[in-house]
Amino acid sequence: MWMLLACAPRRTPEPQRTELTVLTWNLYFRAHDQPGVEAVLADVDPEVVFLQETNVAWQARLEGLFPYEWWVPGPQAGGGVALLSKYPMEGMVVHQVQGARFPAQRAEIQTPLGPTEVLNLHLIPPFSPRGSLITGFFRTKQPRYREVQALLELGVPDLACGDFNASEREASVSLMEKAGMVSALPEYAPGQHTWHGPGEREFHWRIDHCMVGPAFVTTSAQILEQGPSDHYPLWVGLREGGLGR
Repeated sequence: MWMLLACAPRRTPEPQRTELTVLTWNLYFRAHDQPGVEAVLADVDPEVVFLQETNVAWQARLEGLFPYEWWVPGPQAGGGVALLSKYPMEGMVVHQVQGARFPAQRAEIQTPLGPTEVLNLHLIPPFSPRGSLITGFFRTKQPRYREVQALLELGVPDLACGDFNASEREASVSLMEKAGMVSALPEYAPGQHTWHGPGEREFHWRIDHCMVGPAFVTTSAQILEQGPSDHYPLWVGLREGGLGR
C-alpha cells in the first residue's frame, strides 16, 4: 500500500481564479507631465481604478481611458480623487468628513461579482502644518482614525482602496479590520513598500492599501515599481468569497 501511495501522481494545487482586478494609485499631482501612467494601465488592464492626487491636468490627460469615470476635484491643487471603471457606477456620493483634508468617493459598481460598494480614500498626510514629518506622524493619527470611523459608520464597503498615509499597524487600518475587512498586501506582498521619498537617503513606507470585505477573497496582489509618482501602483485580484452579501 505504501508503495502504491508513493507511486501515485502528485496533484498540483489549482491557482485561484480571479474574477475582478482593481488598481489603486496616488499619481502625485506634480507628475502630470511625465510619461508612464498610460503604459502601466495598459499593461495591467485593471477593471476598476482608484486614483488619488488628481487635478485638472491629470483629468485632461487620462479622461476617456475607461467607459465609466468619476472625477472629483479637491480643495487643493492636487487634492482630487477619481474612480475609473469598465462597469457602470451608481449611487455616487462624495464624503467630506469634518477635519479631513481630501474628499472620499463611495459608489456601487456593477462588477462581474455583482453590485460592489467601493470607497476611494486619501487620508491626511503625516505632516505638521510646518511640514515636519516627526511631529506630524503622531499628530495626524487621530484625524485619520476619525475619518475612517466616520466613513465606516455610513456603511462598511466591499472594497476600500487608496492612499491611507498609514501602515497596517496604525489604528485607522485596524479599525477596518475590526469591521471585517482584510488587507490584500500581507499575504502576497510582505515587506514591500508603496511609497518612496526623495533624496540620497530615500525613505520607504507602506501606506497605500486595498482593504477587502468578507464577500470577497484576494487571489493576488502586486506592488508595481513603475510610473512617475512617489507612490507605486497596487494591483489586486479578487474572487467571490464564501460569506455572500
